[in-house]
Amino acid sequence: IRVVIRKRPMNKKEIANRERDIVTADAWCQATVHEPKTKVDLLSTLSL
Repeated sequence: IRVVIRKRPMNKKEIANRERDIVTADAWCQATVHEPKTKVDLLSTLSL
C-alpha cells in the first residue's frame, strides 16, 4: 500500500504566529497528522 500526502508549506504569517505545522514526517517515512482543537474554556489542545 502506498499513501501519498501533499500539503502546502506554511506561509510567513503562520510562521510569524508560531503556528504548528499540521503534518509532520520523521526519518522513518511516518507521517503524523496533528488535529488542533480549542476547548469550551478556550484552552488550546492537540489530539494525536
